[in-house]
Amino acid sequence: MTARYDPALIYRPYSAVFWVYLVAIAIGLIGVFMAFGSAIQITLHTNLLLIPVWAVFVFVLARIILLFDPFRAVRQVPQVLVAAAVLGGTAALFMALQGNGAMETIISWLFGADFASDWSAALSAPIIEEASKATCAAVILVLCWDRMNRIAHALMVGMFVGLGFDIVEDLTYEVQSALGDPDSDLAGAVPTLIIRILTGFPSHWSYTALTSVGVLLLLPSFAGRREWKALHRWATAIALFVSAWLMHFVWDSPTPEFVANDSKLGFALLLFKVLVNLMIFLAAVLLLLRYERQWFVGRLAELHTSDGVLSKFDPEILNSLETGRKRRRLRRMARRTGGWAAARAIARRQRHALDLVQGAEPAVPR
Repeated sequence: MTARYDPALIYRPYSAVFWVYLVAIAIGLIGVFMAFGSAIQITLHTNLLLIPVWAVFVFVLARIILLFDPFRAVRQVPQVLVAAAVLGGTAALFMALQGNGAMETIISWLFGADFASDWSAALSAPIIEEASKATCAAVILVLCWDRMNRIAHALMVGMFVGLGFDIVEDLTYEVQSALGDPDSDLAGAVPTLIIRILTGFPSHWSYTALTSVGVLLLLPSFAGRREWKALHRWATAIALFVSAWLMHFVWDSPTPEFVANDSKLGFALLLFKVLVNLMIFLAAVLLLLRYERQWFVGRLAELHTSDGVLSKFDPEILNSLETGRKRRRLRRMARRTGGWAAARAIARRQRHALDLVQGAEPAVPR
């Protein structure tokens, strides 16, 4: 049996949302190019030299993100993830640039230039940037409403919108640092790129993961609307929005002067921010993934009694699918008895079974 996912999840010219998606990318691309195109062009040689570093960074970060899809809910639809990342790196970033500038002006007008210099990032970015990225996630979720309708789907859509935002934003910081270094573009770009890489977990992709689930909970396409009462959905969505805002606020909050002048205190504060955000993010995601596990276990039980979708798999394979711990345990047992080849064969069978369970989900009628 093959997966029943529609391969044309993004290319849907009959949908008005598809054209909104295209126009948003076009406007975002033009806006970002107008803001940073000349800087990127001037530092093009340096950017070309750093392509291997960028490639490794993006690959590793994408692999980390996919760890939060333990039941392979979106592995068969990579076009959705790519589309989300492109929208995040264009439309979301452009909206954030415009919104942050306007917000900083308002804060400066209300509280003075000194206050704005210290606090505008912490007050503006959590509101403007998270709203921009959540809007882009909503476009993807509405465009693909009949397939991207579970919490696991929204988590991944949000993470990849944030990933696209992260990558392009990091590039803008890198080129600006390259231009500002008196020695060479490379001397300016490398330290900034290293810092951005080291602080990439958690970052925009983790904030947007939470806001994206909050958006889905409020959409009529959410697959769990029958099980979730309206108050439960609204309360959870608000909690997720506040959690993402808090994570972003913690990260962008200003560093006190006495800490900035002490490298040890500065490092301790940075580590504290990372740990606080990790705690908020992991607590929220682990709770949310419980719903995906419930769906998966229920769907697995249904397929056991259906038309034989999983009949070619050994019971030990099927029994291991419910949790990552069980899957790893079975692979370890296979490695002890048959070596690495046996463990890899078990892993392939497990992935195939997971994909079949996901792909056998009944399609929502359009």
